[in-house]
Order: sequence, then structure tokens, then C-alpha cells
Amino acid sequence: MEIGVDQVRTTAGLVQVLLQLRKQVPPPGWQRRPASLEKRAAVYASFQRSASDAMVVLGKTASLDPMYRGWANWRFLPHALRTGDELVSTLKQLLGALIEIRMHGNTEPRAGAERMVARITDLAEALPGGSRSERTRRLKEFERIQVELGVMHRDFTITVRRDLGYDHKLREHWWQRWRPRREPEWPGGWPVTS
Repeated sequence: MEIGVDQVRTTAGLVQVLLQLRKQVPPPGWQRRPASLEKRAAVYASFQRSASDAMVVLGKTASLDPMYRGWANWRFLPHALRTGDELVSTLKQLLGALIEIRMHGNTEPRAGAERMVARITDLAEALPGGSRSERTRRLKEFERIQVELGVMHRDFTITVRRDLGYDHKLREHWWQRWRPRREPEWPGGWPVTS
């Protein structure tokens, strides 16, 4: 950027030049913290969307299993292949979002995301199949893991809100009287453990 002598002669011209320089070069030691918060918020939201999509697709796959049995299962083969492709692409998105959390996320949300992905893997392994009694047993396990994942989503949301500064941090030391001792009550939306 070239600065003309005529621009600097007037006070308004000098202010305009200084404002242009300020936009171009940040002062030394200056960090763009809001951009970091925005990036982390986008990464966390992307992960939660991917984890929810994976749960929905796995639930859809579990509910379709009895349809593929019997004499007419050849009619459902294209649908089964589409569901399998959808499941693979959803799990790819989930792993990509986990990689982004590993790169940009803070420690607590990163640990929560790792636990959620491990539980989603358990959910995929618990897909119903086999004999009728085996399918019933695995379906109960599948539903139990889904409830646990709902609770994990709630805990992840609380952790992320705290990390992004939307909620108060909890008291860690006796002298931090301004911080709450425990988490506020959750307004609802997920299963509540008793």
C-alpha cells in the first residue's frame, strides 16, 4: 500500500491511513481469540451433528434388520446397499469431525468426543442380528447404549458450553467463591439418569 504525501497532510487523511494500516497489520502479541472460539464452536457443532447422524443411521439400520429375512429379502437388497453406503459415509464424517476436534478442541471436550466415538462403535457392534433370541438380546443392548449416548451428548454439550464461555466454570479451589460448586440443572431434552 502506497501512502501519498497529500493524504498525510490533513488530519482526516492521516487517520484514514492509520486505520488502513491497523486493518492490515495486527500489533505484536495480538491474538484473534474470537476466531479461535468461532473455530472451536464450529468444530464442536460439526462433531455433534455427525455423532447424531451416526446414531440415527445406526438406529435405522437396526430397525430394518427383520425386513431382510424370509423369502422376499431379495427385494430389499438395493435398500440394504443404500443403507450400508449411508452408514459408511456417516461414520466417515464422524471420524473426520473427531480429527478436527483432536486438532482444534480443548482437553475436556476432546476426551468427551473420544468417549462418544468409542460408544458409537459399541452401538455399531450391538446391531441386532442372528437368531430371534440373539436379536432380542442385542436389541436391548442397542437401546441401552443409545440411552447412554444421549446422556453423553448432554454432558458433551455442557462441557462445550463451559469451554466456549457460555456457562460458568465450576469451583476448583476453596477461594473461588464466585464460581458455582456444581452444574446448573439441565432443562431437559435428553434422558435423565436416576
